[in-house]
Amino acid sequence: MLPDFLDLGSTLQIAGGLLLAVALLARSSRQLVAERLAPRRLRLVLLREAIVLRVQVGVGFLDIVAGFACEWIGRHQAADAEVLSAYAWLPLVVLLQFGLLALGWSHGSSACRRHVKESLLATRVDLYADPDLARELGELWDVESRPDDTLESYTERVRAAIGLPIAARRSFGPFPGAPEDSDF
Repeated sequence: MLPDFLDLGSTLQIAGGLLLAVALLARSSRQLVAERLAPRRLRLVLLREAIVLRVQVGVGFLDIVAGFACEWIGRHQAADAEVLSAYAWLPLVVLLQFGLLALGWSHGSSACRRHVKESLLATRVDLYADPDLARELGELWDVESRPDDTLESYTERVRAAIGLPIAARRSFGPFPGAPEDSDF
C-alpha cells in the first residue's frame, strides 16, 4: 500500500511554504533596520541563526520539490490503487520535518563554530583586548559566566572551549622601556 501521492505532495508543498515563510519573515523590520544601522559588527549568535535559516530555506525548497514530484506520481497512479490513510503517513512527514530541522540546527551550529574558529586562528585575535568578542564567543560555545570569574579566567575558559592556542600572557606592569622615574 502506498500513500495518496496527491495528498502527500500537497502536504509537502504546504510544509515547504511554511518553512520558507518562517525563514524569510523570521526577523521584524525593526530588527533589520537596527542591524543595518548598528555601528558594531553582527553578533555571532545572530550569525549562527542566519546559517540555520539558510538550512531551513533549503528544507523548505526540498519539501516543495518533493511535493511536486509526489503530485506527479499521484497523477500517474492507478485510480483503483489501494492507498494508506493520511493518519498513517502524516505523522511520519511531521517527524521527518522536525528531524531535518534538528539536523539543520546541528549542522548550522557546527558550521558557524568551525568557520568562526578558522577565522580566529587566521587573524590571531586577542580576546583579552576585546571582552565583548570574548563574551559573544562564550555565548556561541555555551561557556557560562560564573560569579567569581575575572576577565582572564572567563577568557581562558572560552579559549579552551574553542580550542585556540594559548596566547602569550600580557603583562599589565609598567610600560616597557619607560624610565622608572617618568610621569608616563
